[in-house]
Amino acid sequence: MAIELRYQRSSRPSGYAMFASLIGYILVFCCMVLIVKTPLDIYKEKKQAQWPSVLATIEQRTVQRTYSRGYQWHIETEVRYTVDGEELTSTLHSRTASFGEKQAMYQWASQHPPGTPLPLRYDPQHHNMVVSDGGNMPASGSQVPGDWQMLLIFSVLSVTLIAIGRVLRRQIASQGPD
Repeated sequence: MAIELRYQRSSRPSGYAMFASLIGYILVFCCMVLIVKTPLDIYKEKKQAQWPSVLATIEQRTVQRTYSRGYQWHIETEVRYTVDGEELTSTLHSRTASFGEKQAMYQWASQHPPGTPLPLRYDPQHHNMVVSDGGNMPASGSQVPGDWQMLLIFSVLSVTLIAIGRVLRRQIASQGPD
């Protein structure tokens, strides 16, 4: 008795096609989040730019290392300033940054010892809420350029991966069963 063996391709898309499409659609979701986040950041930064400015004095500053999907650094600066004759203290935090900005953070901290003046903007409704004014502190400037950059990168990657997934599915479908 002879047994006949036949090779037949599956009509299901390959794992590569499905994986590329899945990652592409995840990146589309990330794009949607950035499309919502960017105008919110623009609004927040525009509002903060209208806050009154004050010259604060650095009391203490440290470069902190945290771990979240890899080591990240941020600058934590305790400042003292006066608003309407009232002396206030607050803590100013830079955004977290990766290893690439670590050296710039340590350099900034060494150039700004306690007693150094630091321009700030404070929330007129809540005087303890402060943001850096001048943008010379690493990872403390506008977030909007980074938002646009990530939106562009995620958009290009998502379109590319979805297109690759579709091309792979078409190739598999056009080959049909052998």
